[in-house]
Amino acid sequence: MTTEIREEGEIPLLGLVPLLNRLLDLNSIRQRNHDGLTKSQVLLLAAVSYRGSLNMTQTAESLSTSKEQATRAAAPLVDGGYLRRTEHRENRRAVYLELTDRGRDYMELLRTEVREELNEKLSGALSEAERGQLAASLETVIALLGRIETKAGPQGADGRGSR
Repeated sequence: MTTEIREEGEIPLLGLVPLLNRLLDLNSIRQRNHDGLTKSQVLLLAAVSYRGSLNMTQTAESLSTSKEQATRAAAPLVDGGYLRRTEHRENRRAVYLELTDRGRDYMELLRTEVREELNEKLSGALSEAERGQLAASLETVIALLGRIETKAGPQGADGRGSR
């Protein structure tokens, strides 16, 4: 039996984006941390933190923008000491972004704030069993979407892929 995403199946997936945006409320979290980073910069740091390192093609994909825009978005984070640029050992033209200690500290602060805010919102709305169900479901969705991305995602300039 083949399972395809039907037209009505697309709506719940697309509906996740605004729900997560409101639930996580990155703007209010960003305002409290006093670093003054833009939402795009926070998302870029989160992507690098999640992946470990990103080349500029992957950076552009994670921001849904061009490589030129991604380079411009990364520059103040490099200048501010959140990211460092590194060259690939075999392909010196391939530039990767990695978190610095300051970037890791910032992301740990952000994770803590997001976790606290999310736990507060969820505990007021869901039972402990429902929160467990939600966590398990999200882990499944992340794992499945990650598999799709790994199999279908474009390769970086050095052939490392998106993971």
